Amino acid sequence: MKRFLPILEWLPGYQRDWLGGDLLAGATGWAVLIPSALAYAGIVGVDPVVGLYTVPLALAAYAVFGGSRLLVVGPDAAISVLTAAMTIRVILETGPP
Repeated sequence: MKRFLPILEWLPGYQRDWLGGDLLAGATGWAVLIPSALAYAGIVGVDPVVGLYTVPLALAAYAVFGGSRLLVVGPDAAISVLTAAMTIRVILETGPP
C-alpha cells in the first residue's frame, strides 16, 4: 500500500518540531501561488476562480500520492500548457509567422 500512498511511509516519522517551519513555508508558498494561479487563469481566458482550484487540489493530491520531497507542485507547473494554449490562439487569430 505504501507504494501507492507514500504518505503512509513518511507521516509516522514526522516530528512535531517541524510543524512551525512547515506552516510558515506553506503560508509563504500560498502567498506566491494564489496570485500566479489567478494570473494564469486570466491568461488562458477562463474565470479566475478556476485558477484557484489548481492550488489546493494539486498540493493535496501530491501530499498523498507523491513520492519526492523536492518536487514543486502548483499552478507554476502548468506554465508550459498555458504558453502553448496562448501560442495556438495567437496563431489561429493572426496566422502563422
